[in-house]
Amino acid sequence: MSYFTIYTTSRQTKIIILKQLFEEHHIDYRVLKEPKYSAVPVGFRIQVTEKHGERAKNILKNHGFLGTPEPAPDSHMLSRFWIYLSMALFLIVIISILIKLSGNL
Repeated sequence: MSYFTIYTTSRQTKIIILKQLFEEHHIDYRVLKEPKYSAVPVGFRIQVTEKHGERAKNILKNHGFLGTPEPAPDSHMLSRFWIYLSMALFLIVIISILIKLSGNL
């Protein structure tokens, strides 16, 4: 059987909903995980057979999964993480210097 990707998401809650919808409508599907080697969440691809492709697209449209693009992974959150980590490390260095200086007095 030939499968094709009908939907891609990084949100596990959407995968759970789509699995339930496809099972209710007896659509042959599979979920593939795509590991990413960064702080971005793991992505998932939902694939359906060519036989069930049109029905699956209609289900996705009727339930609001198609037509509204999913937001891209938030790179702003990742940059904020690195800024906060840098600030925390800087504070640790300053505090350790102050402790060292107070020990010399």
